[in-house]
Amino acid sequence: MSPTREVKSWWMAQPCPTGDPKLARECGIAVIYQELSLAPNLSVAENIFLGREPASRGIVNRKRMSERAKPVLDRLGVDFPPSTMVGDLSLGERQLVEIARAIASDARIIVMDEPTTSLSSRESEKLFAAIRGLTAHGIAVIYISHRMEEVYRLSDRCHSHRRFSIGMAARGVSPLASEAVNAIASR
Repeated sequence: MSPTREVKSWWMAQPCPTGDPKLARECGIAVIYQELSLAPNLSVAENIFLGREPASRGIVNRKRMSERAKPVLDRLGVDFPPSTMVGDLSLGERQLVEIARAIASDARIIVMDEPTTSLSSRESEKLFAAIRGLTAHGIAVIYISHRMEEVYRLSDRCHSHRRFSIGMAARGVSPLASEAVNAIASR
């Protein structure tokens, strides 16, 4: 969508412009893409605060950054310190760093695009626990996946889309898998 297009979006009773990722972040929206956007040569804390580093007189305060990262990581139940190099983490742990980055930026909506594609079953379970923790704290998660069993397991509301139109919407109880597949595949 073009940033110049006149579209009105509202979030938390405030207008939120569409089409501009920086403005979306300022509105409390974070996106975690399938291809993670972390710097493997930086620490976990540095990745969490990349572009928003605590500094004084132009000098990054790494101690403060680490202190601010620790409670965010604790909230996600991770077992590695903020000083860990991201390149030394598993893919599942890197996914949690992306979520920590979103939390640290005060995101109220987190969009996750195919988050389990490259994760093991164990790593996926840790991710699901983190997602349940986020939603329990009032953070909305938009979970995009073709793995319907994951969608049903995590969702309290489900929409199936095909070519930008809603094929099916369900609230509460998970719809039958065959209904969802038919809604997605219908022409």
